[in-house]
Amino acid sequence: MAAHEQALEHARAAGSEAFEVQALGGLADACYAQSRILSAERYFTDCVTRARAAGLARIATANAPMIGWTWLLAGDFNGSRTALDEAQALAVASGNDRAMIIVLNGRSYLSLETGDLEAAEAESLEIIRLSEQLASDRFLSYGCAMLAQVHQARGELEAARAAADRGLKAAEGSAVGFVGPWLLAVAARIVADPDQAEAYLAKGESVVETGAVAHTHIGYRRAAIDYALTHGQWDRAEHHADALAAHIGDEVTPWSDYLVTRARALDRCAAYEEKQGLTASSTLTSRA
Repeated sequence: MAAHEQALEHARAAGSEAFEVQALGGLADACYAQSRILSAERYFTDCVTRARAAGLARIATANAPMIGWTWLLAGDFNGSRTALDEAQALAVASGNDRAMIIVLNGRSYLSLETGDLEAAEAESLEIIRLSEQLASDRFLSYGCAMLAQVHQARGELEAARAAADRGLKAAEGSAVGFVGPWLLAVAARIVADPDQAEAYLAKGESVVETGAVAHTHIGYRRAAIDYALTHGQWDRAEHHADALAAHIGDEVTPWSDYLVTRARALDRCAAYEEKQGLTASSTLTSRA
């Protein structure tokens, strides 16, 4: 972070709009990597606004999709959709496939969260197609993670496992921090062998603790929370909720607050039901 702040200072001292805009993008990326979503959104928006005003189309196109992503992780789905529409227009106009993949990454997440499985499937498949074209393992692993969740939501567990397996293979090595822990937690929820599920969760935990970008940290914790609730592991669900809250720190967003509050509420309701000998808790995660 300090290096990016210093780069911004040097750019301002040099009076270079292009260097300053690039430095803003670097600061935005650094904030995003640390899950400082609100700060990242401000820097990305400033970067893109100034890049477009200065005619720096390449920089604007590269950073525009991240405005949609930060709005998405902040919990403003309507704002995210609008920003992703604008970013897609820039990507199409410039023929920038990498920017388009990032737009589709956001769209698929948004479609999943709003229950539009048909759109999420189409977007996931397009991510996979473009990632193959660009030979990008990390984007391939992301597309497979989204596709696995689409199949899981439909109850198509064999297809979900196949997508997750392909994504896990792609995520090995340098791509693991991009979506690996999240995909491991998704795989844990759909694998048939409980020992394998535990192994996936343990590996995901070890990776996310060494550093993962915002969407992966949030995605991993959420999927791990749902796994714990489904299996009656109340302490584990509380652990992941607390870990997510600690990771987000002071930059709490409506979305992170919802995920933490949801986890704690479902955890306590399900634990109470178990004590009372009730069985309704199995439906809780599907309703929230």
